Amino acid sequence: MNSGIISDAWLDKFLKEFDNIILKGKFKEAKQLIDEFKNKGKDNDKLYHLSLLLESYWHIRKGNYKNGLSTLDMFQEALPEEEIADRITLRLFALFWDFSGLIAIRGSNCKDARESIEKGISLLESNEIQCPELGTLYNDFANHFICIGNLNEAKKFLLKAIEVYQKFGVKLRMGHAYANLSTVHLQLYNFDKAEEFALKSEKLFKETKAFQDLSYAYRNLGKIYAYRNKSRNALKYHTKSLKLRKRFGTAGEKIESLYYLLYTILIFDLKEEKKKEAYWKEFQELVKNNENTKSKALLHLLQGLFLKKSNELQKMFSSAEYFKKVLELPYQSLEFVYTSLTNLIELDLLELKAMPYRKDILKELQGYFQQLEKLSKEKENKELNLIQAIMQSRFLMMQKKYNEALNILEKAKRQLNTEDGGLISKRLQDEFDKLFDKIQNWEEGVSKSQEMLNRLANEELINYIRIAANVTKSI
Repeated sequence: MNSGIISDAWLDKFLKEFDNIILKGKFKEAKQLIDEFKNKGKDNDKLYHLSLLLESYWHIRKGNYKNGLSTLDMFQEALPEEEIADRITLRLFALFWDFSGLIAIRGSNCKDARESIEKGISLLESNEIQCPELGTLYNDFANHFICIGNLNEAKKFLLKAIEVYQKFGVKLRMGHAYANLSTVHLQLYNFDKAEEFALKSEKLFKETKAFQDLSYAYRNLGKIYAYRNKSRNALKYHTKSLKLRKRFGTAGEKIESLYYLLYTILIFDLKEEKKKEAYWKEFQELVKNNENTKSKALLHLLQGLFLKKSNELQKMFSSAEYFKKVLELPYQSLEFVYTSLTNLIELDLLELKAMPYRKDILKELQGYFQQLEKLSKEKENKELNLIQAIMQSRFLMMQKKYNEALNILEKAKRQLNTEDGGLISKRLQDEFDKLFDKIQNWEEGVSKSQEMLNRLANEELINYIRIAANVTKSI
């Protein structure tokens, strides 16, 4: 590859070729190319600067974010921002800001991610530079919006990314945008759309042999089938995702796949004891050797779920300790937060049912409801609305406010408008069934009470008549 002079056309071609190497998981080949550029960089500053950026991305793809960040520091030291003088340097700096943002997203540091990616976008847009990197910045900015639950903004930037990718014929990167669109529609409960984009990304990743990224398409398909109440299909796709990640993925990606496999087995009560034990053992080993805030969150969630499934009351209620730990972590994934909150609310409701006089439990419960309500208002996530409705209706049912509980569930059903027979519809229908059983039992109880009161009233009347008759006789 001739790298004497770096032009726009050369950079476009080179980055596309580099993508084809690294996104296919050919890390050894990618590292050789980076080292080659470093050597050539002794006589060409731009090649040296480019080699540092590529090395940072190499670390990011391998999940070594600390090394990726330190390499970006070397780039910034070698090329201060005030020395931006031409289009190529502008494009290199756009990559720098994108990679900085990507590392922040992976660490769930959404504020820093936004600042970095916005700088990269501004740099290219203000200088009217159209290039593939702009598409990647849009895609990663969408990732940031997914992270904070702003799904409409995420969708907007993903469509902009696709437009740029189509213009430059960046087929491989298009798969990333489709996978992210699948995630957006998944959170909006548009399961048909989520599946459509997951399958599009699967097709592109297979064609381009980007197997590490293909695992994300399988992960999304696993989650879609779980929501549709098809546990075996969910298990199948999470297994396929793990298989790819064991060969091409990072430790963090393997941990995530094992989490979803165990989560699926637990929530559907699947009879997979051997697999469950093997996955749990492997999961714990990986977390022990790759401890970070996300892996800790996943560990605490599973610890909580295992205990909550116990038949022993003491163990079941002790699960709350682990769900609380998730909420205390700096890694605040929306999915993990509401999973923890809903489990904590369920546990408090059970405890309150047994001990209705406990004001401390009631106070804690109100705090969780407030957190859930705040999330529901801030985030465009239909599951949050469903969960909030279900938990509020359960609380009202405990207080025998059945009409209010019914109104909340009916409103949730209208808003979700989901009749697909999947997990969401099933969860909502289960709540309706529970509520109607409660109402029926309550009405039967009221009816029996009324009959008893009527009977007592009649008996009293007869007694009065008898007394009156006796009095009359005595007169």
